[in-house]
Amino acid sequence: MNIQTGGLNPEDELLKTVLDDTAAMVPQEQRPPDFEARLAKRILVGATGRSRSLTNMQMIGLLALADVLRIPTTYR
Repeated sequence: MNIQTGGLNPEDELLKTVLDDTAAMVPQEQRPPDFEARLAKRILVGATGRSRSLTNMQMIGLLALADVLRIPTTYR
């Protein structure tokens, strides 16, 4: 997902950075269909009503990745 960053506010820029960094953990050839769109949706859902600190957003990104790849987690 290539989003032009020219007009993004800092909060949107943080979400884009988390999406890009999290997606980069999975090689292109191992990504399921609609991977980035599903990952972005899970990150947005996870971030709703939560602190937007970098550490928290990175955790949300990892949990979203586990959800999209269907890796069981015990943290919620």
